[in-house]
Amino acid sequence: MINSNKNITVTFKKIETGVAGDANPTSFIVDHGTLVYNLIIGDGKSPMYVGSVSASDDNTNLTVTYAIYTGDWKFSETHLHIATSVGGIPTAKNGCLDPDKFSYSVPPVSPYTSQTYTIPISSIFGYSPAPGGPYTIYIAAEATIRQSNDKGSIQTAWGEDRSFPCKKWSSYISYPLNISP
Repeated sequence: MINSNKNITVTFKKIETGVAGDANPTSFIVDHGTLVYNLIIGDGKSPMYVGSVSASDDNTNLTVTYAIYTGDWKFSETHLHIATSVGGIPTAKNGCLDPDKFSYSVPPVSPYTSQTYTIPISSIFGYSPAPGGPYTIYIAAEATIRQSNDKGSIQTAWGEDRSFPCKKWSSYISYPLNISP
């Protein structure tokens, strides 16, 4: 079930690869046209890297994939917002990002380790942008994750690129979108 009236596709997939930890110094890597950002928990000052948020586009759709790289953590819920300006990302009264107001979300389901959203680029801008660019779009990717061991810890995770100026830690991704002719 998708909590949105937007025309998107959501795909779930179980994965069990990679290693999590707190020693990953890379904010993103470029892999065959896909930008891959850290998915982190913590307060932004002492983060723990638990997975990734990747973004890619094909001139028609933007694809955003959340993935967890450790067997101890699983997604229980994700929230995603795409905007053409940082100011277009919903905030609460306290000025912090507000995932409950994000355009796309999947409510709690059985634990999973990967989720993909496919969003028409025209729905981001409200029209089909002209070829060229780069256009910069802003992706706020938040998730509620749960530790599957006996501790059962629940944490908020964010796709990390740029910190959002707020007392409560959150972040967003600045993504360069190029539209080919």
